[in-house]
Amino acid sequence: MTRHHVDNPEVALAVRHLRQETALSQHKFAKLVGKPQSTIARIEAGSMNVSVKVLRDIATAAGKDLSVKFVNPATNDEHL
Repeated sequence: MTRHHVDNPEVALAVRHLRQETALSQHKFAKLVGKPQSTIARIEAGSMNVSVKVLRDIATAAGKDLSVKFVNPATNDEHL
């Protein structure tokens, strides 16, 4: 069995959780966002290298703001 590599696990989980908050199927969420369902599926699977613009579009459609931060991997301290 081949293991699927997840390129963006944090993004995948964040988008999936956001969609689940809206209580929408991938198909209905995709319509809300204005993207194909296959795009939402690939993002949630972590197999798509999604742009910040697409993430902002998703956030806006769901009534959220997008926040990006850089953290120190050793201590999780934020860098400004």
